[in-house]
Amino acid sequence: MVFAGIFVFNYSIFVDRYFVHMPYEFSQDWLYGYKQVFTSLNQTKLDEYNKVVITDEYGQPYIYYLFYTKYPPQKFQQQSVLEKKSSDVGTVRKIDNIEFRRIDWPLERGDKNSLFIGTDGELPNPDIKPFPEYKILNETNFLDNSPALKIVEISK
Repeated sequence: MVFAGIFVFNYSIFVDRYFVHMPYEFSQDWLYGYKQVFTSLNQTKLDEYNKVVITDEYGQPYIYYLFYTKYPPQKFQQQSVLEKKSSDVGTVRKIDNIEFRRIDWPLERGDKNSLFIGTDGELPNPDIKPFPEYKILNETNFLDNSPALKIVEISK
């Protein structure tokens, strides 16, 4: 009877930590934000941009891009080049005109007709908001309300 009481008590703590607290405290570790970004991109024609750069700061965004945009598997398999530098599953750096890598905003902010999806550190507001050629299309926050990903368009 005592063992059952201890088990129920510990299990209730586990359920509370796992389902209530963890999603909010560790949403960045679960790659939260890619779904919101890629579902909002369905309305944007990515092939109209000369260059699209998506940060890989939080993980492997190409997997989420393929899934949430319903990218055709046959088309992906014809062009994919898998980099395998570790024991992980590897990564794909380019699909069509989309690059999956870190963003170097000071070097790339002059690239006309481009779209950047990155972190708040990679796309800082003081370097974007005062300039009319840059437009923030969407901002996504983690569940704890800290900034997750930002979509910035550089006009033609």
